[in-house]
Amino acid sequence: MKENLVFNNNTRIVYGFYILSIVFLSFIFNLDYFLCALIFSLIIYDLYVSKIFLNSYFILSFILSFIITNYLILPLVNYNIILFIFFSFFLLSLIQSKYLKIYFLIVVLIFFILFLNLFQLDRNIVYILIFCSFINDTSAYFFGKYFKGPKIIPIISPNKTWSGTISSFLITAILLYYFLNFDFVHSSIISSLFFFGDIYLSSIKRKLNIKDFSHALKDHGGILDRLDSIFLTIFYIYFIVL
Repeated sequence: MKENLVFNNNTRIVYGFYILSIVFLSFIFNLDYFLCALIFSLIIYDLYVSKIFLNSYFILSFILSFIITNYLILPLVNYNIILFIFFSFFLLSLIQSKYLKIYFLIVVLIFFILFLNLFQLDRNIVYILIFCSFINDTSAYFFGKYFKGPKIIPIISPNKTWSGTISSFLITAILLYYFLNFDFVHSSIISSLFFFGDIYLSSIKRKLNIKDFSHALKDHGGILDRLDSIFLTIFYIYFIVL
C-alpha cells in the first residue's frame, strides 16, 4: 500500500530520469557550457513565469547584469565582497517584503555567477553537488512519503517531514563521507545546507504565493525548484572547501 503511494507519480519519475540523463551526458561529453546555458535560460523562464520579472526590461537588465558582473566586475574584485553582497541581499529577502523581488533577483544572479565560475574551478565538484542534491531530494521524498510523521516546518514547506529530512541528511552525509572522500565536517555541513537551501527557496515561494517557480520540468517544477538544495551549498564549496 505504501509503495503505491510512493511510486504512483510516473511523470515525476520519468522527468527525473530525463534530467539526470542530461546532467550525466553533460558530464561525460564535457558539455559544461551547454548545461550552464540551459540552466540560465530555464532560470530566466522561471523568473518570467513566476512574475518576479516585473516587465520585459527586467529580463534585459538581468542578462546585462550577468554579463557585466561576471566578465567585467568579478575579475577585479575580492570574492569576499561578492559573498558579503550575496548574504546582505539574502537576509533582506528574508526580512523585507517590500522589495522582495529585487532582492531575490540579485541573490539568484550571484548564485548563477558563482555556479558558472565553480564549473571553471572544479567541474567535478559541481556534478557531485548536482547528483547528491538529486539523491538528497529523492530520499527525502521517498522516506517522507513512506514513513510520514510530523512536519518539520509546515508553515514554509507543508510536505517536508522529519522522517524524510533526517533520512536524506544521513544518506547524503554517508555518501559524501564514505564514497566521495569529503571529511566528516564538510559532509555534515553540506548535507545540512541542502536542507536549508530548500527551505530558503520554499520561504520565497510562500512570500510570493506560488507553489513552483514554473512547470518547465513538469512535476519537478522549475529549474529553481530543482536547484534549491544547492543554492547555499555552492557558496560553502566556493569559499570554504576550495
